Amino acid sequence: MTSRTRRGGTTIESAPDLEVIDPAAVERLRKLGGDELIVRMIELFFSYAEPKVALARASLETGELEAAGRAAHSLKSSAGNLGAQELARVSNDVEAAALKQDEKEVRRLLEDLEPAFARAKARLEELRRGLAK
Repeated sequence: MTSRTRRGGTTIESAPDLEVIDPAAVERLRKLGGDELIVRMIELFFSYAEPKVALARASLETGELEAAGRAAHSLKSSAGNLGAQELARVSNDVEAAALKQDEKEVRRLLEDLEPAFARAKARLEELRRGLAK
């Protein structure tokens, strides 16, 4: 595992967490608005993303694949902004399957989406705690 320490002493892991949160995305946000921006974006992500995951699941259960796709699209965008690469990728796949009206594939991919969200949330929470010190 490689890591680097930035000012303030917070360490950003570059492997194996690279799949979960891209350090380059975090650095881009830092350059835009500092640690305060990163913390605010993480907090917004927490309030926004979990309901989108739940909406994707609920939409699938009621046969509303379009709504599941829209929820995944929104999640993809917000995850991508924070560098949550795995979550953005799986969200993209859910969206694509929903557009094709492939209910079986959406169902399978949602089984990947929920743990990808949990991993991203855990890593972002760790990052937020480190930055909020």
